[in-house]
Amino acid sequence: MIPNYLIEKNINAYVTKYAEYILRDPEFYKKEEGYKYQAVATFQKFFDLKSKNFAAMLERSLSDEKNLVQSGQYFPKTMLLYSAKRKPDFVRKELTALLNGSGSVYDRIDDFIDNLNQHHKQHQHSFKEYGKQTYFDYRFVSFLLAAYKPEKYIYVKYSEFKKLGNMIRYPIKVTGSDGQRYEILLELAEMVRNALKNNNEFKKVHKKITEPFEYKDPSLSWGTTDFIFNVARRLGTAFDK
Repeated sequence: MIPNYLIEKNINAYVTKYAEYILRDPEFYKKEEGYKYQAVATFQKFFDLKSKNFAAMLERSLSDEKNLVQSGQYFPKTMLLYSAKRKPDFVRKELTALLNGSGSVYDRIDDFIDNLNQHHKQHQHSFKEYGKQTYFDYRFVSFLLAAYKPEKYIYVKYSEFKKLGNMIRYPIKVTGSDGQRYEILLELAEMVRNALKNNNEFKKVHKKITEPFEYKDPSLSWGTTDFIFNVARRLGTAFDK
């Protein structure tokens, strides 16, 4: 492993490319990538663990997430909403324990996923069109955590985070339970966020990106995710030259 100051230097080198990419057409970037900030704004506006109509509240809270928690053959939002409609008090209890419970968040992630999976098995007949898989994983749970408490948590996705780690010479091996996998990816994300907090070029561009949205991302949680996603996805393109 190379020293942290060299890793930060590598991150800052990509900030310059990231900023140049965005500033070519910032309005296009806001339209294409700004949904992350809108998703968090909507979640924070409507999410309420004490809501009387819990399933409807949850559906409204997750209505702007786009591909963050549901895409292609990945349906965790659908599965959670099905469970909330059938057993709202159960889902309320599990979300409360995940988001506000005591103890390690990594253990809470594993407990949440295990408990929801057990619930799915008991009511499997209600989910026939989606088969036996629940799709609940650390990626999905990281959205809930990062939208609820962005100052503490960051949304993660394995492929982009793994690639970014290699790019900045901070290779990672993601193994273990869902909670353990999130811990490994969060450590990388926090290292990146700490570098971004000290980078004025990034903060200037980040402020410009979040201008149209109610959620300004003061902790740079979602800005970190956006940076990692876009740098990793454009490796080998004109962006990286």
